[in-house]
Amino acid sequence: MTAAEVIESLIGARLELQDDLQVGQYWFGRHGYVAATLGVKNGGVCAPLFEYRIKDNETVEIGPIGPGGPMWQWEQLQINGDILTVLFNGKPRSFEIIRH
Repeated sequence: MTAAEVIESLIGARLELQDDLQVGQYWFGRHGYVAATLGVKNGGVCAPLFEYRIKDNETVEIGPIGPGGPMWQWEQLQINGDILTVLFNGKPRSFEIIRH
């Protein structure tokens, strides 16, 4: 699947970062925005809304889209059952896919 197809299949689902220290939840919408809850477990969190775009059908860029570049790049997106794996700025990350 291309990155665009993966993101399209995740519209409306919650992605829950699988990490012992960090909180990361993402909800992708159809119109180029992703809502997030980010922070540290047992610590502070924030809930920003970011832009996203699909670049070259293989990379998802998240964050301000402009001259400063995106905050994050997700590459090599793969879904296996209810787990999404990505390279998150070059580091492997896993997310549980929670569909309502």
